[in-house]
Amino acid sequence: MTDPLERFRAVFFEESAEAIDAIERNLLSMNESNTAIDPEMINDIFRSAHSLKGGSATFGMGSLTEFTHVMETLLDKVRSSEIHMTQELIDCLFSSLDILRNLVAHYQYQDPINEQGMLQIRNELERLLGMPKATPQSAAAHKTQDEHESADDEPHTDWQINFIPHPEILSTGNDPLRYLEELAELGKLKTKCDVSKVPNLRELDPTQTYIQWQILLSPTEHVDRDVLDDVFLWIEDEADLTFKPIGATLEQSTANSNQQNEVREEPETPPIKTVTTAPIKAAPSEAAVPQPANDPATSSDKKRTSQSIRVDLEKIDSLINLLGELVITQSMLSIYGDSEKYPQFERLTEGLTQLERHTRDLQEGVMRIRMLPIDFCFSRFPRMVRDIAKKLNKSIAVEIIGETTEVDKTVIEELTDPLVHLVRNSVDHGIEMPEVRKAKGKPETGTVTLKAFHQVGNIIIEISDDGAGLNTNRIREKAIEKGVIAPDNQLNEQAINELIFAPGFSTAQEVTDLSGRGVGMDVVKRNIKALGGTIDVRSVPEEGTTFIIRLPLTLAILDGQLVKVSGETYIIPMLSIIESIQMKPKDINRVGNKSVSFKWRGNFIPIINLVDTFGCPRRESDKQDLVVVVESDGKQAGILVDELTNHQQVVVKSLEANYAKVSELSGATILGDGSVALIIDVGALISRVRMH
Repeated sequence: MTDPLERFRAVFFEESAEAIDAIERNLLSMNESNTAIDPEMINDIFRSAHSLKGGSATFGMGSLTEFTHVMETLLDKVRSSEIHMTQELIDCLFSSLDILRNLVAHYQYQDPINEQGMLQIRNELERLLGMPKATPQSAAAHKTQDEHESADDEPHTDWQINFIPHPEILSTGNDPLRYLEELAELGKLKTKCDVSKVPNLRELDPTQTYIQWQILLSPTEHVDRDVLDDVFLWIEDEADLTFKPIGATLEQSTANSNQQNEVREEPETPPIKTVTTAPIKAAPSEAAVPQPANDPATSSDKKRTSQSIRVDLEKIDSLINLLGELVITQSMLSIYGDSEKYPQFERLTEGLTQLERHTRDLQEGVMRIRMLPIDFCFSRFPRMVRDIAKKLNKSIAVEIIGETTEVDKTVIEELTDPLVHLVRNSVDHGIEMPEVRKAKGKPETGTVTLKAFHQVGNIIIEISDDGAGLNTNRIREKAIEKGVIAPDNQLNEQAINELIFAPGFSTAQEVTDLSGRGVGMDVVKRNIKALGGTIDVRSVPEEGTTFIIRLPLTLAILDGQLVKVSGETYIIPMLSIIESIQMKPKDINRVGNKSVSFKWRGNFIPIINLVDTFGCPRRESDKQDLVVVVESDGKQAGILVDELTNHQQVVVKSLEANYAKVSELSGATILGDGSVALIIDVGALISRVRMH
């Protein structure tokens, strides 16, 4: 039987990843900031840790709950200015994130727990908890201008809390009693339990909650309303809550209520039938001190989140496949839209015009579902660069431009590993040591820049650094040493730079865990090529190096040129086409009956005859003097075709999934007339002709 809580566990794992990423982003901002740390960043980190602890406790993930509790306790002391944020503490929190990811992976995928690492970091967190309190000057630095100093002089106010869980709260995996236990950590509780809503046994639904609580909290130290909000943060939308301070004057209560993130109206509490329970004893608790007040103008924004749902990728792929069939059907019907050939179908013509417009809009809308901001890929690099730079004793900043640029989810998944290689190379090989940069008149802190933008139906990604640039002399020497090029081979500077993509090529002086094993750059090029893209490198001595990646926005739809060869239709990706040329027979070099090459822009390049390549029936009347010049990996070739037809977007169908893998073909599509057109793999064609 399927666990009814499994879908809630899946949501928790996704939200926990988001919470850990949010903590990491804030820590990176603190790490890079040269000014006073924004208290709101500390509050955001605390809230994320608190949510993670609450969710893990709900699902019985003991190790994760215990570790997060220690981390949360430390963060609570930081936000209350009992402990001030230092570089040592930031480093420890970064290490804690690695442990949190390991623990989440343990409960999600049964990965082994790094027991030694967890114990080491937990001991470090507990050591930092024992640090001396921050000086009054450092504590004042954490206060915002809007914080009311009068709160520090308040007596320990008791709180009356009405806690009315929604009936369906248990179905979300939340246990109301756990929140009472968490309140008990703040002080002494007296509770009254209202059971008046409990129905008779026949009508009782065991999956629903009918009990309500009226709670009197006497905190051991001053507790602000924000602290109470944090306790119930995990279920704020699954319960009705009211908070009323006891023992304060009316003016004090009004002033306090105006400072809150979300003002809740206090209805008159009706008399309730109660069952008095024994007071819950408070556990030893850390000091709970008020958060800085927030700007009222932004308070409502924190409660407002984007409306979104999580959908299994297979469902989206199925929807896109059905959309492709709709596009094909629309193309089939469009032949009846010719009013000159079919005047009796005039009304049909109008309907087909609307269908075409709606189909195009639907196609664009559905494709956007698969699109994700490239920040999903870029966001990991600031932390990675920080860790590597620290290991190499370098000072490196990361600049991200165009992180909202959207690209197909599949492309993002396949792009991550190549980008990791490129960024690591920039950090290890590109950026110089601080003292070297200073001697050159450069800032001691180097910069790695990741940039993404759209360009003519493609996405361009640039990874650049302001380091020393590529050493062309050393690259050439290594290439000759490894037999990549001959000693007498004359190459220009750009061609020498391209040699770094040769298999097994490396200029590293020694092998380390970062580089020097001769793997990486050739893998990068191969992975980018598999995505239908290209990669180029540009380098200026002492100014830096830039890698430029060009990729299609999506792998599901291809922008292609339809061509005719012996009556068959093929599709050449537009990204590979340089130009089309009407050739004269005398300009084509032949060996026997076969065309082998022609002169193009001063160079002889090979000709590919698809009739011979794919075994098409040869027609005596065919005059193949139209050549499509294509390029892959910097190598050009000409494809002989009979005719250029339409230029259109096509829905790519996998040959391997529907038939079998075929060399020199990357897929197929169905045209409007119902016929199948094969999509040419330009890179494979050029590699084949150059090997012969």
